[in-house]
Amino acid sequence: MEGQEISHKIAAELAEKLKSLACIECTKGWIASYEGKDPLKDIANCTELGLITDELAKRLSDEVQLIQAKDV
Repeated sequence: MEGQEISHKIAAELAEKLKSLACIECTKGWIASYEGKDPLKDIANCTELGLITDELAKRLSDEVQLIQAKDV
């Protein structure tokens, strides 16, 4: 149970960052400093926990995929 609380706390902190991403340039900056393993999974986790809206999650996921596709 304690591990879930820690992951929820981390997810809540991440969700606050995600909510502040107003445009694709902001998302690019977040990706550049991202320290996790999978930004799409982290976005999905925040959505599942109800920390960000489905609409925000879709926009961010689309932006991350676009950014990652251009980096290939």
